[in-house]
Amino acid sequence: MTRSDDALYQRLFKASPGKVLVLLPEKFEIIAVTDEYLRATMSQESDLVGKTLFEVFPDNPDDPSSDGVKTLAASLQRVLSMKTADIMAVQRYPIRLRAGGYEERFWSPVNTPVLDNTGAVEFIMHRVEDVTKILQDENIESLNEPNNRLAIQDIMIRSKELRQTLSKLQEYEARMRTCERLLSIGTWEYNPRTGDLNWSKEVFDFYDVSNCSSPSNLDEYFAMVHPDDRENVRAIYKTFSNEDAPQILFEHRILARDGRARCIKGVGERHTSPDGEIVVGYVQDITSSITTRDKLTRAEQLLRLAGEKAHLGGWRIELDSMTVFWTSETAAIHGMPVDYAPSNIDEATQFYAPEFRPMVEAAFEQCVQEGDAFDIICQLLCPDGRRPWVRAIGEAESNEQGKIIAVQGAFQDISVLQEAQLRADEKERERLNILESISDAFFALDQQWHFTYLNQQASQLLNRCADDLMGKHIWTEFPEARGSQIEQQYKKALESQKTVSFREFFEPLNKWFEINAYPIPDGLAVYFRDVTREHEHQERFNLISKATRDVIWDWNFAMDKVWWNDSITELFGYSPSELEPGPESWTRRIHPEDLEEVVKSIHEIIEGDKDYWKGEYRFIKRNGQIANVVDRGFVVRDANGKATRMVGSMLDITERMELELKLRESQKLEAVGHLTGGVAHDFNNLLTVILGNAEMMVERAVDKELQVMAGMIISAATRGADLTSRLLAFARRKPLNPKLTNLNERAEALQRLICRTLPENIEIDISLANDLGVAEIDAGELDAALLNLVVNARDAMPGGGKITIETNNILLDQHYAERHGEVAPGEYVMICVADTGVGMSTEVFQRAFEPFFTTKSVGKGSGLGLSMVFGFTKQSGGHISIYSKPDEGTSVKLYFPRVQRTQQVRCQPLPALLPEGNDEHILIVEDDLLVLQYLERQLHFLGYQVTTVSSGPDALRILAAQNNIELLLTDVVMPGGMNGRELANIVRETYPSLKILFTSGYAENAIVHEGRLDPGVELLGKPYTRLELANKVQQVLRG
Repeated sequence: MTRSDDALYQRLFKASPGKVLVLLPEKFEIIAVTDEYLRATMSQESDLVGKTLFEVFPDNPDDPSSDGVKTLAASLQRVLSMKTADIMAVQRYPIRLRAGGYEERFWSPVNTPVLDNTGAVEFIMHRVEDVTKILQDENIESLNEPNNRLAIQDIMIRSKELRQTLSKLQEYEARMRTCERLLSIGTWEYNPRTGDLNWSKEVFDFYDVSNCSSPSNLDEYFAMVHPDDRENVRAIYKTFSNEDAPQILFEHRILARDGRARCIKGVGERHTSPDGEIVVGYVQDITSSITTRDKLTRAEQLLRLAGEKAHLGGWRIELDSMTVFWTSETAAIHGMPVDYAPSNIDEATQFYAPEFRPMVEAAFEQCVQEGDAFDIICQLLCPDGRRPWVRAIGEAESNEQGKIIAVQGAFQDISVLQEAQLRADEKERERLNILESISDAFFALDQQWHFTYLNQQASQLLNRCADDLMGKHIWTEFPEARGSQIEQQYKKALESQKTVSFREFFEPLNKWFEINAYPIPDGLAVYFRDVTREHEHQERFNLISKATRDVIWDWNFAMDKVWWNDSITELFGYSPSELEPGPESWTRRIHPEDLEEVVKSIHEIIEGDKDYWKGEYRFIKRNGQIANVVDRGFVVRDANGKATRMVGSMLDITERMELELKLRESQKLEAVGHLTGGVAHDFNNLLTVILGNAEMMVERAVDKELQVMAGMIISAATRGADLTSRLLAFARRKPLNPKLTNLNERAEALQRLICRTLPENIEIDISLANDLGVAEIDAGELDAALLNLVVNARDAMPGGGKITIETNNILLDQHYAERHGEVAPGEYVMICVADTGVGMSTEVFQRAFEPFFTTKSVGKGSGLGLSMVFGFTKQSGGHISIYSKPDEGTSVKLYFPRVQRTQQVRCQPLPALLPEGNDEHILIVEDDLLVLQYLERQLHFLGYQVTTVSSGPDALRILAAQNNIELLLTDVVMPGGMNGRELANIVRETYPSLKILFTSGYAENAIVHEGRLDPGVELLGKPYTRLELANKVQQVLRG
């Protein structure tokens, strides 16, 4: 309400007719007063508002009998307690005059409560009517006259009667409100003529609506009714209205504001009032009654259902009349109609099987006489011939004097239970038979550690009779087990209710036992067996597993556990304690690509009839590395052939496989060597003739075009010779002429050779060790190898970069040697060629030394460069390592064994001119006619006498016939049973001063051993140029 509305309300109240005060209920303080009340009391508003009623109207001090304040206070208290209007008797009020003194007036007061939303008294309206004039009669001269006193007396009497009647009505109203509250009843009134509908406060409460939202007519009330009940309520009211019935009864549900449904029951009657006919009635909240009724109904249904399902019925016998009462289920159990009941106790007893009747009659009689309850199990004999097992329970009922007046109880068909018990007993017998027949020993203990059962095997192992132990305390009978693991484990199983399994040596019996203890509802079940022999075998097995480096494993199928020896740590890095207990400790570490096949193969052995299994697979180490293993296992089976255990060993064959791989590579190289040697011999013979004749054509041809063509022949032949040489080098079949060589000098010579030929965008850096040792190697082949590496480095840096040549003394230890197979530990001199080029991919890196493999375009490379370097290094007793990654460049290191000699042999420069002979006599032995003819012409041209033969025996005959031969020039490989080396051996013995020069395209093992020329052997390798031929012949002759 706004402030202006409040002011309007104040003016309206003050101007309203009637003498009215508004009081607060606490101290009856006046908070509002009408103008008419102010005029009647000749007061100002300020004289009254804010003061209590008794301050304004005190008793007349001049009249000791005045009791107006007391009477008014009592009325106001009744209003507060009963919350209804209170009509007071006519009161004399002394009105204080302005001039002083009092004027006595007769007022009829009414005190009416104003309630708030909660039903509490918020204000009290005190209204008075001035009846002074009514009590005064103009014809009566004086109030003291007898008639006037009688009139006043009559008014006072009627007023008293009115108060008494009002008091009774108020008392009745209070009782009605109490009944309404306790019974959840509310009253209502309906005027059919006006359609008005009025409720009492209680109706608002249990309808859960406020005063302002209550229905004012029947349509609004019907809207509150639950939708499912609404039409029925309308029909009931329509019948009541149309048929002039004196009473209406209805029952329905309403929906409260919280969404829950409440059940309402109502009644109404027609009444006639001065204003016409009205309908007055009450409504009651019967929700709890309905709920209770529903619960009772459900309980009865459940009880009936339980009786039907459990075959349980009730019975009662009244002893004074011997009347027998049966429930329907009891009758059904006896095979009788559901409404049947025996006419007397004798008839009821006849339903029991004859062998059980005496027991039943005796139990019933004892209950009747002494009040002893009974619970017996027996059989009935039903009219249809059935003999169901039943349980009869009975107890006595006594009156207040203690006299037994009835016996009542329950009756249950337990045929199913009894049959189940019989089956259970049979199963128990079977169980005991099984326990007696099993190979394991077995006994059972109760919660107090007493023996409740022992099988025969347990008696034998414990050396005690089962009858002697039954019921005895285990720790009393076997005191030696006190404090042992046996007691600890048994208590653990009982307290934790978990199975325990363990092995223990029991000294009094001198036996090892494998024990499994299982918690059971009434104690402990213990299975055990003698494993003394097995334990001894296990001890021996453990000793063996510790003595071997192989990984030993033991798979127990019954427990699904795998045991590993300590070698699992040494070989693969796993601690046994960190491994899973079951076979997953193995399967989780098998390489994923091998897992399925390995697991399948081992299970085929386990589930089949074979006892031996072998598998080769990859196993993942703790550090993530992959090991190749060979695994062998042996299956242990029981008497029935069932696999119970598998024991095996695992061997790491990674190193062996690597060695086998290297061996296969070596064998492959050996095969290539044999192939290359066979080809090289004939191929080099051809190249020798081609190359020599082409050189002569260049020298003698006048035609320029012929000279160009001869030059092309020389170039092609040279390339062919180089290709053959590289193949022989890779296959380690190229004869080497090792000498003490300083790698620093070879690196400097190489720098001088290549620095002028490298592009400007490539820098070369030489880093040489000061105290570098020497190696015994073929310097020429080293130069060729280094040149190959530099060329490869150049080609790997098309955009420019840096080439580094480095030398150093290196010690390769035993650990390094073990990791690199063919390397022998010791001191080495190392030369490294590194570049900052494009590097190699993993695929290219793995094929770097493979013959004919190249990443260069067609015609740019033979694919034999690195292969030749590899072969030369290995043939020299050295080691080669290569490091390369994409965009990180490549580094190739050559290691040669360091020799402990300081003298060095320097290579003499070859003369540039063709040296000529001085008519020395040379004997040529060559089986290839073309080569023989070529050599003969060349040597004649160089100024030598020449004699030619094609075999060793022919050569010996010539030597025997001629004594002026100074040089024997012989091929190494010749047919006819005598090769060049054999010929030379004979010649050295017979003609020790005769110089010998070998020539060969492939010397194999005749004059080359371990890749080196034999001491004192001079060799001219095919193919060769005229210059190389002239130089070599002069070198040997001058030798």
